[in-house]
Amino acid sequence: MLEVRITEEMKTRAKDKARKLQGAYGDHGTHRIDSTRRRMTGFAAEEAIKQAYPILTPSLDVSVDFRLGKYTFDVKSQGCNKPPQGNYSATLYEEQRLRAATYYIFCRTKNDLSTVWICGAISKHRFFDLALLKEKGTSAGNFIYDNTRYELSYDQLTDVNVVLDALLKRRKKNG
Repeated sequence: MLEVRITEEMKTRAKDKARKLQGAYGDHGTHRIDSTRRRMTGFAAEEAIKQAYPILTPSLDVSVDFRLGKYTFDVKSQGCNKPPQGNYSATLYEEQRLRAATYYIFCRTKNDLSTVWICGAISKHRFFDLALLKEKGTSAGNFIYDNTRYELSYDQLTDVNVVLDALLKRRKKNG
């Protein structure tokens, strides 16, 4: 897991993107009641990815966040108040199956936007093979799922550098 401190400049870029996309797309794609905070959680994570993995190119296609050649990456982040643990869950809502991403990068963003923890990556195919489906209304202790989603523990993710190295080797091999 990689910890990235978010600078004021990174926050400003994230706020600018949130404002721009809110105007263009409204609240589509966020499940959090406070959609502005949810967007900032995601856009701060994207800023952390840009800093940590400059080999990834920001995508011009709004359905995915980054590209590496023909591979696409969607960044998924959840808000939190403390560093994540390996048994925490990487979560995708069911409509994510329809997205064009070939890989996901999962993060946790501290609620004050000071820090992003990059927890790992996984191919879309592998994620949906391994993840558990939690139907809306399912009870888990004190928690009741408000939307149907897929969950996979962070300890089943791969370090982002390992994924990127493998993709680069594959690209070189295939020309």
